[in-house]
Amino acid sequence: MKSRQLMIWLLAGFLMSLGMSFGGMAHVSSLNFFDPFRTGETQIFDFSMLILFCAALIPTFLYWQLYGKRSKPWFESSWSFTDNKIVDRKLVLGSAIFGAGWALGGFCPGPSVSGLVTGHPNFVAFSYGMYAYFVFSHIMNTRNSGGDRYWLLTLMLGAVPVAFYFVGPMIFPSDGVTSPLTWAISISLLGGLGIALATITTFQFNGRALGVCGLWKNILDIDISSKSRLPQLFFFIAFMAGGVVVQLVAPESFSHPPYQDRSLVWIFVGGILVALGTNWANGCTSGHGIAGMARLRVRSIVAVPTFMAGVFVFLPIFNVVLGG
Repeated sequence: MKSRQLMIWLLAGFLMSLGMSFGGMAHVSSLNFFDPFRTGETQIFDFSMLILFCAALIPTFLYWQLYGKRSKPWFESSWSFTDNKIVDRKLVLGSAIFGAGWALGGFCPGPSVSGLVTGHPNFVAFSYGMYAYFVFSHIMNTRNSGGDRYWLLTLMLGAVPVAFYFVGPMIFPSDGVTSPLTWAISISLLGGLGIALATITTFQFNGRALGVCGLWKNILDIDISSKSRLPQLFFFIAFMAGGVVVQLVAPESFSHPPYQDRSLVWIFVGGILVALGTNWANGCTSGHGIAGMARLRVRSIVAVPTFMAGVFVFLPIFNVVLGG
């Protein structure tokens, strides 16, 4: 991996983090979009998520359709995309489970990484859910002792999000911002454009689709050499750095303790469901929602409305049953 490619992963991670954080995706009130009939403080329908999504998808779509697919990446000889067009039960069920986990835990994968700076536990749950799924799959596929090495890797990598969970609130204590935010249209547009720029940059320079779940899965893959993990590590280091910058500049962009009306148990269950669902669906809001939809991938066109519908259906139910 050439140094210039690693620099692109750093830039992409930083831009993606800025876009998601400034755009409001790292605050639980972003869920207001998915529950327009909820009464009380969140009675006003919040369009910020829709604005953010459109601002991220439209430029990426135009780039790919008008230029990207007719050219080739600048730092690679060809595009590195899978050509899987199979729409099966695993894709649909996984997307629905992802949507349910998003509704229950409060975040999709990308914003949960940014939220680590405040000690939000969602990424801890998502990480261990991903670890458990990956370890189990590896043991079932290989049926050898290699799984023992996975458990060691799980403990080592698990120390990172757990450390953030305990240390984050000490470094960035609550500033009293716990009520739902109202984002200006300009902020939502700016956040979406940041996500679009990160996706387009990764497309054009490195020839890769930018998916947070896929990159995190590659870090966990013990069969990949340490050197091959460098792009993913660079991306997530920059992603966390972007979260720190936003926390310092605009702390109101994040949820601070208490994060939401859910108990810690349900936040963890939600994170684990997100991990299971995104593994089955092989993508999340960045991989399917932006990079996949921009390329008009059939699987993404099916996955995105499915996991969005999952949030719309399950969020009001969880709010009533759990008192959220």
